[in-house]
Amino acid sequence: MALSERQQVLDQLRKAERPLIAFRKDWNADAAAAAVALATTLDGMGKKTEIVCDGFAPPEHLAFLPQLKRVRSEISGLRTFVISVDATKSRIGELSYEAKDGFLHIYLTPRNGSLDASQVKTSTTDYRHDLIITIDTPDAASLGGIRDVAADFFFRTPLVNIDHSSANEMYGQINCVDATAAASSEVVYRLVRELGRPVDADLATALLTGIVSKTRSFRSGAITPQTLSAASELVAAGARRDVIVSSLYRTKTIPALKLWGRALARLKSDSALKLVSSVLTRQDFALAGAGEATLGDVIDELILSSPDAETVVLIYEKDGGEICCVIRSEIRREASALAARWNGEGGRTHAVCLIKGKSIGEAEAEILAHVRAEIAKPRA
Repeated sequence: MALSERQQVLDQLRKAERPLIAFRKDWNADAAAAAVALATTLDGMGKKTEIVCDGFAPPEHLAFLPQLKRVRSEISGLRTFVISVDATKSRIGELSYEAKDGFLHIYLTPRNGSLDASQVKTSTTDYRHDLIITIDTPDAASLGGIRDVAADFFFRTPLVNIDHSSANEMYGQINCVDATAAASSEVVYRLVRELGRPVDADLATALLTGIVSKTRSFRSGAITPQTLSAASELVAAGARRDVIVSSLYRTKTIPALKLWGRALARLKSDSALKLVSSVLTRQDFALAGAGEATLGDVIDELILSSPDAETVVLIYEKDGGEICCVIRSEIRREASALAARWNGEGGRTHAVCLIKGKSIGEAEAEILAHVRAEIAKPRA
């Protein structure tokens, strides 16, 4: 009897010896927490697990999760290039090398006799990882540069796709996408339990962090009885709920709160299209004393203020005068498609684009007109 997809996922996790866990470039706390939780679990099963996220840098407010320090910001060393020299006739007496004019020159001096090209062969080892696991990543493009620099590796290595979003493109050879879960950390928690692995306080804290973050401290409409049950079990296992809530929600600076207020004061909503938007000028940043680093939280607040919204647009003015637009879209249209008119970058659910040569008012009018027209088109 063929294995179910869930059983295939568990089978791959058990069989893999050197898995690589990757998550989206525009990551959130749920993605990061779920990744380190799964890596910790697999490490406990004797695996040699690594984690990578394009450009990742652990933020200060997640410092209570020391496991995040193991996340690498780039992918490298996937294979080793091997130079083999037949030394049966000419023993090697001296080896040296130098980097010159963009080349690495390797010098071999035989102890006796001579060497020629026929005695030298080159090869590459197998890939260091035998399984790729993506977490909370709706499409392959969302991985950013790590997929571009290792395209052959991603093409030749089995990929397990773990997510909770119905917007996921099911791009893995095996997909574990549970739309009934409120967070990817909830999906990972269920997998950990099905693998029969213990959940200690550190692991429970990481998983609860993901759930609390994705549900905005249980204020989103995606919460189910299963989510609450998982959270309860994690608290019982030793999850440090007070530390999580304090770090995620009680450490916001006054400048960040002021910027949130300015964005919310300009909130525009189109209930028919389920679209919300806001604008921030350079003056807003200056008066609030905040920087662009707080914008992720601003977008989360826009979403929380409009729980029925399917598309969120934040337009803001950068220091150089350029207008930047951040688009989050879950259902009606892909964010990357909405931003394509301005050569935006991103994936299915999150994209960023720049508009030059226009005032912020002109840019807002152009962006919203385009987004409204695209969203209003009949679905294919």
